[in-house]
Amino acid sequence: MNAIKRRVLPRLIPLAAIGVFALAGCGNGDATSAAPTSASASSSASAPASASVPVSTSATASTASTPSSAPKPAPAGDPACPVSTVSAPPMPAVPELESVPDQYAVSIKVTGLPANPTLKPGAAPTEFSVTLCNNSPVDYKSMAPEVLMGHCSCAPNPTTTPEGTLQLFDKASNSWKDISPFAAGLGMDFAGVPKVGQAFPKGTSLTFKYRVSLAATMTAGQGGIAAYAISLPQHNIAGSVTAPVAVVK
Repeated sequence: MNAIKRRVLPRLIPLAAIGVFALAGCGNGDATSAAPTSASASSSASAPASASVPVSTSATASTASTPSSAPKPAPAGDPACPVSTVSAPPMPAVPELESVPDQYAVSIKVTGLPANPTLKPGAAPTEFSVTLCNNSPVDYKSMAPEVLMGHCSCAPNPTTTPEGTLQLFDKASNSWKDISPFAAGLGMDFAGVPKVGQAFPKGTSLTFKYRVSLAATMTAGQGGIAAYAISLPQHNIAGSVTAPVAVVK
């Protein structure tokens, strides 16, 4: 299933983010975000996704919204993540927490979900992967993923903020670790959460593995998984995409 890419940050409610990682190039995914486009990399987004990859589920610990052991980027020149051929001057300074200009945005895709993904409150976690692809014309000194649940009509509260658990797979410890915030809020607080980034040269990609589960108190409705690329240290939004998900009881 394909989800619409976007770049303008939606109304989000600071809760919990998510993730899991592994190496991968930017290929096709359930939800993708291509550089400068309305539903991809730079300015906005909010929403859903999931993937299934067998992993050891022992040791579940809480951690920050970024992986303790970041995946290595794919080799430069990765054919699955071609560098933009558009000529662009050096990227200008971007105010903290704001989005980078479209021509410097990176693409994002969410994979591992079925054609019509669903989440069931109280059910076992649903796995998915998020891949960041630097197909922009510039190298990023430090980039980190940010994944969280978007607003959902399944949440029985005025803010439509869902509750549940979001985890990132940590390759170093071979275990899943809780990440936060879990869901989007009304602002961009999630982008400012402390993160551990890594060098992200153009023409390379990074893949993270996550799993999400909704609290049993959630009801049927529509929601989504939102994935962002956060450029550090200014915490600028360098890309975003959302993957819609239906919640069924």
